[in-house]
Order: sequence, then structure tokens, then C-alpha cells
Amino acid sequence: MSMNTTDLRSLQPGDVVAVWVLLVKHVGIVSDLCDQFGLPFVISCSRRMGKGAEEPWSIFTGGRIAHKVQISSGLAAYQIIARARSMLSKPWDLFNWNCEHFVRVSYGLKPESVQLQVVSSAALAITVGLLRGR
Repeated sequence: MSMNTTDLRSLQPGDVVAVWVLLVKHVGIVSDLCDQFGLPFVISCSRRMGKGAEEPWSIFTGGRIAHKVQISSGLAAYQIIARARSMLSKPWDLFNWNCEHFVRVSYGLKPESVQLQVVSSAALAITVGLLRGR
């Protein structure tokens, strides 16, 4: 679901949102804080910041359209946000601690990156295909 100005009001603290940055989906958690215009802050872990950060909506999205991402957890929103804030200083790492790892652990789930798994599987398939073609 795309998030325009009207749709932003439907977001709740603890919801997960994503923006496409080139070919990669960057995800974060809607904070319980808002800026002076009523736009939510988003908690995420990014290469740009080098670690976790709680940023205004405009910084997180970079002007891109955001989409709400469905993710399930037995945790309440305040617990998810507290867990995310407790990990803000952990350094970003593409393979071990990217935005997907950060969000999943904040939700009490296993740290993994589906996007990384897809890219790794595709690279392996291409490699095997090239080796078989020799």
C-alpha cells in the first residue's frame, strides 16, 4: 500500500514501512514520535547512517513513496519500539546487521534478510549454471 499524506494518518507506532532505494527495499519501524508537521519518525538501521537511527519521515523516505509492510509479532508496539531504540548503536553490516535484521529482531523474530537470501540464491544459481555450461 502506498503512503501518501492522507494514508500517513493510518500508520501506527510499531508499523513497518519500506521505501525502494535503487533495487533494494529499505525498511524501518514507525516511531511514537512525530515532527512539527505531524509526520512520524522512523527507526531503522542504514548504510547511510552506519548504524541505527530514529529519523524524521522525510529523511527516511528521501522523498520516495513508502509502503506499509505486514509483519507479525506477539510483541506490543511499545515493546517493538523499545527494542529498536535499544539497538541504535549497533553498527550496520550488509551481511549480518542490515535494516531487515534490525526490524526482525525488534519484532522478536530471528535476524535474517530475505533480500540478501534471494540475492545469494540467485548468485549461486548463476554460478552453477555457468559451471555446468563449461
